[in-house]
Amino acid sequence: MPFFIFVSNYFLWHYSHGLTSLFHVWYNIFSNSLRILNPTNHLLTLFSPWRRISEEKGHIWNTEEWGEALVVNMVSRLMGFILRFSLILVSITVAVIQMSLLVIFITMWIATPAVIITSLFFGLGFIIAIF
Repeated sequence: MPFFIFVSNYFLWHYSHGLTSLFHVWYNIFSNSLRILNPTNHLLTLFSPWRRISEEKGHIWNTEEWGEALVVNMVSRLMGFILRFSLILVSITVAVIQMSLLVIFITMWIATPAVIITSLFFGLGFIIAIF
């Protein structure tokens, strides 16, 4: 009798508290990875200079200093764009992978008790068939 109480309690836990715990763990991992990669901040500062590397503009009549500042600032902004855009793509890729892993884990979590019970019955059937 205690075995049947244990089994019923296990199934109750597995499909209620265990499943909600799985969602909570996944949500924590998902939100922390988005917080670390921070795609919204990278999207807002997409065209900002990389690491605030910029050159002060010279006097408007000194074209050499003005052109030098323009080139340095454009290269810095281009580097910032390329690196931030690649980080945005990485964060989107990580989010898609995490969502697909959630679907796989939920499917495995729901199917695990049925697989265990089926394997037990087939195993016992094979043992009985041998003897």
